[in-house]
Amino acid sequence: MAGEYRTIKEVSELWGISARRVQILCNEGRIPGAFKKGRTWLIPVKADRPDDRRVKTVEGDDKFFSSELHERDMEFLYSFLHDMRQNVSSILGFSELAYTHIKDSDTSGKYINNISDSGNELLDMTNNFMTIIQVERGEIEPDFKINNINQTIEEAFDKLRKLAHERSIIARCSKDIPHEYVYVDYVLWHNVISNLISFILRNTQRGGSAAIKINEVGMDGLDRCIYRVSIDIVGGTVGRNFAKFQRTNSQFLAVKRVIEFLGGHFITASDNYRSDNLSYSSSDIKLAFEVPFKIAPDQNEKTTSDGDNDRSKYKGKRILVADDNLLNRTAAQMIFEEEGFVVETAEDGIFAVAMVERALPDYYDYIFMDLQMPNVNGAVATKLIRGLKDKKKASIPVFAITANVSEKDRKDSIAAGMNGFLEKPIDIDKLYQMLDALN
Repeated sequence: MAGEYRTIKEVSELWGISARRVQILCNEGRIPGAFKKGRTWLIPVKADRPDDRRVKTVEGDDKFFSSELHERDMEFLYSFLHDMRQNVSSILGFSELAYTHIKDSDTSGKYINNISDSGNELLDMTNNFMTIIQVERGEIEPDFKINNINQTIEEAFDKLRKLAHERSIIARCSKDIPHEYVYVDYVLWHNVISNLISFILRNTQRGGSAAIKINEVGMDGLDRCIYRVSIDIVGGTVGRNFAKFQRTNSQFLAVKRVIEFLGGHFITASDNYRSDNLSYSSSDIKLAFEVPFKIAPDQNEKTTSDGDNDRSKYKGKRILVADDNLLNRTAAQMIFEEEGFVVETAEDGIFAVAMVERALPDYYDYIFMDLQMPNVNGAVATKLIRGLKDKKKASIPVFAITANVSEKDRKDSIAAGMNGFLEKPIDIDKLYQMLDALN
C-alpha cells in the first residue's frame, strides 16, 4: 500500500504547489482516490494535478488567488495592520505620557504597564501571523512527545483567574481529564492555550463573565481520546460582527489553523453550539473545538529531584548572549543579570565564536544565540563551536533565543547541536525549567 500512495508533502513537492494547497484540494474532493487515514491524507501515485480554478491577480503574475480568497486575505491583512497601528500608536502615546510624568512614579508606572500590555499584544499578533503563514506554507511539522496536558491547563487556568480578577471579569474554569498524559506537540498546544486565555481577556468587557471548559468527550479508536474546549463569554466586545471577527482576528485564526493542523475541528456560533444553559445576547461569544490526542502511558511514577527548584545554584554562572539587535541584547543582559548570572554579549555569531575560542575552557557556562543574525546566524555559529578542538568548549550548552521559530529553523538548530529554545521576551520560569532539564 505504501508504494501506491503519496503523502501531502510528497505531492506538494511533485506538483510544485504548497502543502496547504494540496490539503485544500483533498478536502474539496478534487483528487480522485485520495482518502484520509487518521490525520494523514493518502493520495494515489497515479493521481493527476487538478486544474487550477484560481485566476491571476495581474496579467503575467505567477501568484494565483481566487477573487474570494483574495478578498478574504485582504480583509484579514487590513484588520491586522489596523490593529498593529493601534498598538504602535498606544505605545508612542503612553511613552510620551510616561516621560511627561517621569517624576511621579505611580502615574508613570501605570503608563509603563499600558506600554507593556500594548507591546505584548503586538508581539502576540505578529507571532500569530507567522504561525498562520507557517501552517499555510507547510513549514510546521508536529513533534509529538509525552506531556501532562492537565498541568498545562491548570497553569493556564491560574493565569486566567488572576488576570480576570484584575480586570473585574468573572472567570469560571472547569475540566474533566481522565487521560492527562498524552502525546502532544507542547509548543503548538501551549500556543493554542495561551491564545485562548488572551482571547478571553481581550474580548470580555469589565463586569462580564467568561467560562472555559475542557473535558474528554469520547474515544477515537482504542488509543486516542477526544477533548473538547468550549468558551462562553457573556458581555463580549465583538457584538454582531462575529462572522467577520472569525475571518480577521489573528488570534482566532492562529488557533483555528493549529487545531485543524492537529486533526481537530471548530464548532462555532454558526453551529448553534451551547456549552450550558446561559441566555445569550448579541454581544456574547460562544465557540468550541475538539481535538484528538493519542493516549500515553501514565507517568505518575516519575518524580523530580529535590534540588530542581533551587535557583541559587545558577548564581554566578557566566552567560554569553549573541544578538545583532542592540535593544534585544541589552534587555537579555539585564534580565539575566537580575537573576544573578554574569553576562557578556556579542553582536553577531562570528564574534561569539571568536570569544569562545579566546576564552579558557571553563569560562562560559551557557550560550544564548539569536537564530537570525546577518553574518553568521545562531545555527551556523553553534556548528562552529561544536567543531572546536577543545572538547570542553565544544560541549558548552547553546540555546536559541528567538521571537518565533519555524520548523526548518528548529531542525537546522538541533542538527547544528543546539540544546533548546527560549522565546522572546524571556520567561524566567521557562529559563530555569530548561536549565534544570539540561542538568
